[in-house]
Amino acid sequence: MYKKLGILSLLFLVSLLSSCVQPKIVYEGILPCADCSGLKTELTLYNNGTFFLKETYLATRDGDQAHTSSGKYRRIKDRGREIVQLNYDKPEEIYNFIAPDDDHLRVLDKQLNEIDTPMNMTLDKINN
Repeated sequence: MYKKLGILSLLFLVSLLSSCVQPKIVYEGILPCADCSGLKTELTLYNNGTFFLKETYLATRDGDQAHTSSGKYRRIKDRGREIVQLNYDKPEEIYNFIAPDDDHLRVLDKQLNEIDTPMNMTLDKINN
C-alpha cells in the first residue's frame, strides 16, 4: 500500500511540475533610444496569453538601466497582417508589433502603422 501511495505521489508531483512549465517564444533585439545608445529588448510570450518584457537602456549617464514589465498579450488580424499587442487591456500602455514572419516582430505605432525609419525596429526570435 505504501508503495502505491509513493508512486501516486510521484505521478502527482510530475504532473504538477509539468503544468508549471509554460511553452514560450522569446524575441530580442536592440531598438532605437532617444536618450541612450540603444534599448535592449527581451520579450517572452507565453502560450497562456501573458508576456514578460525586459528593456535595458544602454549606456545612459547612470549606466545601463533595466526595467521589467508583464501583462497580457493577444494576436489579432489587421488588414491581413498578424499583430501582437502587449497590454491590450490597458490602452495607455499598449505596445504593438507586426509579425512579418515566424521569426521576427517589428514595432508598430499605436494606430498599427509601420514606423518609417532607417533604424532597426525588429526583434528576432531566439528559440524554437
